[in-house]
Amino acid sequence: MDNLYSTFSAVEGLISFANQASFGELEGNVNAIALFNHEEIGSVSTSGAESSLVPNFLSRLSPTPAQLASTISKSFLVSADMGHAVHPSYTARYEENHRPQMNGGVILKVNASQRYATDAWGSFLIRKLVERKGGKVQEFEVRNDMPCGSTVGPMLSKMGVRTVDVGMAMLSMHSIREAAGSQDVQNYIDLFESFFEGFTSLDKSLRVD
Repeated sequence: MDNLYSTFSAVEGLISFANQASFGELEGNVNAIALFNHEEIGSVSTSGAESSLVPNFLSRLSPTPAQLASTISKSFLVSADMGHAVHPSYTARYEENHRPQMNGGVILKVNASQRYATDAWGSFLIRKLVERKGGKVQEFEVRNDMPCGSTVGPMLSKMGVRTVDVGMAMLSMHSIREAAGSQDVQNYIDLFESFFEGFTSLDKSLRVD
C-alpha cells in the first residue's frame, strides 16, 4: 500500500479531471503526476525522485531560462506519501492533537526540521482544495523527542517549486500486512481532482506577504 495507495489515487484523480467538460478550458496550465521508483532506498536512480526527470520535464515545457524561472515560480507540487495512523497500543508516542485516524481524511505532514516540505501557504491551499469536495484534513507532526521519517518532498522542493507533503493514515507501514482505510481512497482521489480543477484559480486569488 505504501505508496501504491497514493499512486492509484493520483492516477484516478487525473483521469476524473480529464473526463470533465471543463478540461479544455485550462489552456496554458499543465497538470501532471510523477510516479517514482526507489523512494525507500534513497531515490538515487535514473527513475528515482532525485533523478533529472522533473527538472528535465520543466525545462522542456519552458525552453528559455526566463520561461523556466516563471514556470517554477508558478508551479506547485503535492508530495503524496502514506502516513502513520495512531497506533492504539502506542498512543503516548503521538502528540495529543496529531493523531491521524484511518478514514479520517487527508493528512498534512509538518516538521520543524524540514523533514517534510509543508509550510503555512501550502497548508492553507490544501485545506481550501479539500474543502471544495467536503473532505476533512488531519494534521500530523511527530513529537520533538522522536525521529521523523521523510519523503521526496524536501528534495524536490530544492528546485524552488512550492511543495506540500500530504498522505493518508495507515498502520503497519512496510510490513507484509499494511492496513489503511477504504473510505480514504475516495478522499484521496477527491484531493487530487480538486487540485487539478482548482489550483490555478485559487493560486491567482491568494496574496502572500
